[in-house]
Formats: sequence, C-alpha cells, structure tokens
Amino acid sequence: MPALKNTSSGRVAHAEDRVKMIDELLRKYSHVGNRKQLLQRLNAKLSSKISERTLDGDLSYLREKLKESGTGIRLLNSASKGFYYSEPGFSLYSSDLNTDDNQMLDLAKNMFTFFKGTSLQQRFEQLVGKISKGSNFTDRETAKTPPGFQLDLPDTEKATQWIDTLLEAIFEQQALEMEYDTFEKGISTKLISPYLIRQYRNRWFLVAHDQYCDREEKVNVFALESIRQLLPSNKRFFSDPDFNASDYFRYSLGIWHWHNRPPIKVKLQFNDYITMIQNNPLHHSQKTTYNKKKNILTVQIEVYDTPELVQLILAYGEHVKVIQPSTLADRIANSLKKAASSYSARRRKR
Repeated sequence: MPALKNTSSGRVAHAEDRVKMIDELLRKYSHVGNRKQLLQRLNAKLSSKISERTLDGDLSYLREKLKESGTGIRLLNSASKGFYYSEPGFSLYSSDLNTDDNQMLDLAKNMFTFFKGTSLQQRFEQLVGKISKGSNFTDRETAKTPPGFQLDLPDTEKATQWIDTLLEAIFEQQALEMEYDTFEKGISTKLISPYLIRQYRNRWFLVAHDQYCDREEKVNVFALESIRQLLPSNKRFFSDPDFNASDYFRYSLGIWHWHNRPPIKVKLQFNDYITMIQNNPLHHSQKTTYNKKKNILTVQIEVYDTPELVQLILAYGEHVKVIQPSTLADRIANSLKKAASSYSARRRKR
C-alpha cells in the first residue's frame, strides 16, 4: 500500500475504514460515478474531508486488497460508469456488516423489547452477540431506535413474564393450572390447555381451553397481565377439534370473540376520515363505495356484534352513520343521546 507507507497504525486503520466505505458504496450502488463524484460521496460520510490524493491512495490500496483476495474481482473505471466492480453486488468485506445492516440490527433489537423479560429477547441478544464477534457491528447494551422511526413499545413485564411458559406449553401440549385475577370475580383457578398467544394494541392475550369453565364452549381469551401464577398440571392436554387458530379471530375487531353467535353485516357511511379508512380498513372484510359528489364513503364489514364494534363507531362521532342493522343504529343513537345529555346537565349546573 504505497500511499500509506511510513504512517502511524492509527492512520492506516482510518484508511481501512475509508476503503470499507468505498467497498460498501460499490456494493450498494454498483457504480459510484467518477473520481470527483466518489470523493464527494466519501466526504459526505466523513467527519474530516480528504483530498483527491488521499482518495487515489485508498483506491490503490483497494486494488491491492482485491489482488490478495484471490477472487479475480477487479476495480474498474470507465467514462460512462465511473468506478465499479467487475462483478455487480460483490463486496470485499462481505463478512462485515454495512451501515444498513447495523441499522436493521438496531431496529430488530428494539422491536424485540416487545418480549422484554422473556427468554426470546435473551436468545436474540445472544444471537446479536455472536454476530458482533464476527463482524464490525457494535453491540449496544440498549438498542436505540434509528432516527425517524418510533415504536409504541409496552412498558411492563407484567404480561410478558408468562410468554416463555405459555409457548413451551403450546409446543409441548402441556396442560397448566392458572391463577387468574379479574376485578369482578377476584382470583380463580383454571385448568387450561394453551392454544394461541395474541398481541393486540400493546397488550398480550392467550386463547386457551378452560376445563373448569361452566359454559359448553370452553375456549376463551385471557389477558396475560391478569395471570397471577402458572404451574404444570398432570392433567391431560385437551385438543379441541373445533378450534382453528387461523380462523378464531376472523370476525373479531380486536380480541373479542362470541361463542356460537354468527357475525353481523354492518353498513356505515362516513363523511370524513375517508382516505384514512380506505388506506387502513376497519376490518379485513371491508368493502367500500365512494360517492365523490356527496363525499360519502359507504363501508360494509362482517364482524361480531361486540363492545369493540360500538366503541369503534362512537370514536368517529358525528362523522359516521350506521345504516344497518337497525338494532345497532338504535344502540349508537341511544349512547350518543346519553352522552349529550350528560354534557347538557353539566352546563345547567354552571
């Protein structure tokens, strides 16, 4: 590497970093323009700008490294393409992670905080550690979300602490004894056969067969934050022949499930939030028609008649009208009247 002879080891290392940047640019963009354009790209990434002479030394070093690699790949330069590798997509430092890879790993670590307090997160941390040893990835103890990206992450381990035990029980088909706490009934003991874990709006839920349930349909949904204890049971795991994990929430707007009740067909008319509703359907069954002249969006969905449906409609206030079924329209109208009445009473007291 003639251009770098008689330099300190620190400067050689710095030159190696620049050469890796050039290699990354060549891999990512196939060709990076002429000498002047390549210099501009590099200086945009560097804290201290380099000269054309320094760039020439880096390019000579890169060519030497290519010869030493024995790959037969050459660094070429033409008037039409500028600098490029003789094989598109090639990277001399393929064992190293580029900037994009580092950002993706940081993002993945951040997303895995959904599983905070579980062995899933610990195992992913170990995997990142292995990658760190064999590459240039700097593993940070607490991953930071990349700039311009925000995640609405849960802030409690109250629910996630049970995920390991539940996943193992699902895989091994192990029945469990569960202590479950509800504000209405207090703590009760249940014998469950876990089928499915579902995450919805930053909360975790379990779908399981409850042997002690007094209803004929014993598959129910439980909130993980309400679990107080889980212990292995010597009772036999029950596989419900009628349970279908991919179909269970087919007509649900969230996690509510009606047993032995058919879904209803709902028709709504919106006079606002039209683009948002078209781009983000209320439900996967959504069908729409748009009257441009009146600026009215008609939406049809097929869902369970649940409190979640009522809450969804009420959230749009005066911007939505229930067309059918009439029973649902009446309930929404009554709810709005009661809400208006409570505000009227407040104004009279002033």
